[in-house]
Amino acid sequence: MPGTNGVETASIIRGLDDKVLFVYISNFDEFVLQASDTYMFRYLLKPLAWEKFQSVFIDAYKMLDRKRATFTYTKEYTDTRLYVHDIIYFERLGRKITIHTKQGEDCIWHQISKLHEELAPHGFVVPHKSFLVNCAYIHQVSRRHILLTDHATQIPIGNTRVDEIKKLFLEYEFERVNA
Repeated sequence: MPGTNGVETASIIRGLDDKVLFVYISNFDEFVLQASDTYMFRYLLKPLAWEKFQSVFIDAYKMLDRKRATFTYTKEYTDTRLYVHDIIYFERLGRKITIHTKQGEDCIWHQISKLHEELAPHGFVVPHKSFLVNCAYIHQVSRRHILLTDHATQIPIGNTRVDEIKKLFLEYEFERVNA
């Protein structure tokens, strides 16, 4: 690539699209730290066995497949589809549920328990009877609340759910890192 290297190119692409998975294949291990700044999926060193190559790309496909998962809801006779990974959390206020997404908010009539049944396989947890939170947006779990990745939003944790939430969050992180 004349004038730029793979890491620089990945940085430019990452600025445009946060859904891209980068798999680096290189002869040089000294670029791995730079590559990690682009939130790489894998960094592979040559020579590369065919089985390893296949394994990594199968894992990448599975990760992308999870990112394409959608959630559909109906409001005022209109169906709306959201990518699951864009949903930050659901909040119950009275009988309405507010969906907080990367793009904004919307309100629907639903039940947290039903939403949890549908979204638990995608890493959603119920820290409190009024909230359903996407683990991808959890920055920190303490005894009293969850701090989201915006470092401003705090979600309360019910007293009986602290250990369960910590366990589910750690399992989610382990799976994400080892995908």
